[in-house]
Amino acid sequence: MKKIFKIGILLLLLLFSLTACSVLREVVGDIPYNNGVPDATGTIRYQ
Repeated sequence: MKKIFKIGILLLLLLFSLTACSVLREVVGDIPYNNGVPDATGTIRYQ
């Protein structure tokens, strides 16, 4: 039972970090970058 609980928490953390990354990307999207910014799917977007 504890193992299932741990896996659930890990999945929630992963989902949260992906969401936070996309939100952060939208927030700092106006700031120009020297290199591309990798998004959640792994593709690199150049500003």
